[in-house]
Amino acid sequence: VSFTDHQLGLTDNNYNTLYISCVAIYFILATLTQLYILIRNSQPNHIFLAITIISDVIFCLLCMHFAGGFNTGMGILLLSPVAIAGIFFYGVFAFFIAAISSLGLLLHIAWQSLTDHSQTQHFVAAGLLGILFFLSSLLTQFVSRHIRKTELLITEQHTITEKLELTNQLIVQNMLTGIMVIDAQYRM
Repeated sequence: VSFTDHQLGLTDNNYNTLYISCVAIYFILATLTQLYILIRNSQPNHIFLAITIISDVIFCLLCMHFAGGFNTGMGILLLSPVAIAGIFFYGVFAFFIAAISSLGLLLHIAWQSLTDHSQTQHFVAAGLLGILFFLSSLLTQFVSRHIRKTELLITEQHTITEKLELTNQLIVQNMLTGIMVIDAQYRM
């Protein structure tokens, strides 16, 4: 058992093995997901993103549990899938990810408090982290929506600029050009 194992709470060999297995499976699935996206050479659809985000939440909760629980600080890793859900999804599904992350933390602490009553002290911290999940989801949805509106506005302005450029070219092409010479008395 190394120093890192004591920091994470990995003193039990069964949990140590389960933690390493969980991280390895998570790494392999994440790598396969990235390869699939690169091979497909197109953006993933919403169902694929939803499944990926939900699996991120599940694996983060499992890694936290196998690493020794909430007191390891690994619960903050759930902020990443919550924020990503807020970027790619609006409303209900983004808040659903924040809700299952919060409930996962609270259920984990409830489960651990059945065997170790000292774990009940973590309920307030988990509740505050759950509030942070919802605020993060709300903030990322707001920023993402604003960015999308700005992109639409830029696209519309680009289209208008292209039309004006075409109009200017037509005017210049159809214009009869010549040189006029005028003297000081404004005579031609």
